[in-house]
Amino acid sequence: MRGWHRAASVAGTKGLEGRLRLIGASAFLASAGPSTEVAFVPPQEDAPRIARVVSLEAEGGSGCTATFTGVDDITVAERLIGCTLLVKGEVPLATSGAVAFAHLVGFSVVDGASGEVGTVTAVDEDRVQPLIRVARSGSGEEALIPFVDAIVEEVDEASRVIRVALPAGLLDI
Repeated sequence: MRGWHRAASVAGTKGLEGRLRLIGASAFLASAGPSTEVAFVPPQEDAPRIARVVSLEAEGGSGCTATFTGVDDITVAERLIGCTLLVKGEVPLATSGAVAFAHLVGFSVVDGASGEVGTVTAVDEDRVQPLIRVARSGSGEEALIPFVDAIVEEVDEASRVIRVALPAGLLDI
């Protein structure tokens, strides 16, 4: 989808009316407004691929709740959990530094192949991709892990665990 950029992640629902909880949305909150066109990826069956913002409400930090055209009830909203929200246009600069993912500090990072990697100590955001700084278990050495779909498999907010599939050799850099 050329011309589209990542704006937030759908973390959950709020209420029965189809409101979505978004995380990592600080730049989205600063630049989006009613009728902003968005796309949900990957596409979900019986849920809109393209929608427009109806309302946005900040929830502190980089989170917010939002309503979108075509997402009118909790059934449709639940299908979109885990999707990435894309916005068409220029990539906005982060409005407040490493805030969009700041809530991840203190989360454990677990690799599917090698087990516990360590604990997130900071998140560095830029226009290309966020990096999580991880204090390695045992050694305390720092590892930088790109926070991208190809590596991050799941963010379990309740358990405060980030499950990753690390490419071979990434922790040796």
